[in-house]
Amino acid sequence: MVIIVESYVPWEGIAQVIEVNAKMPAIADFITARGPYGTSELGAGVKGISLYEFDDARLKEATDAIAKRLMGYIGITDYTWEMKTYYSMEEAVALMG
Repeated sequence: MVIIVESYVPWEGIAQVIEVNAKMPAIADFITARGPYGTSELGAGVKGISLYEFDDARLKEATDAIAKRLMGYIGITDYTWEMKTYYSMEEAVALMG
């Protein structure tokens, strides 16, 4: 199971994001993090994406840990994020019974 976080920050907020990232504690050891990866939007800012992989039995724990990390960005003007859970085919079929 994975959680994907997409984020956006205008150019004016990049220095603050870099500062928050530098102070961010390590992610929980049961989560494999990939990213953040970023791409620029012409004249607007930076879109980012991070992927967090973990055992599906730890969904709530992982969601809480990732959400807590995202709280570090509160206060950065116009910084936005969206967190979504994605299931593998096997996980989705198992949920359907």
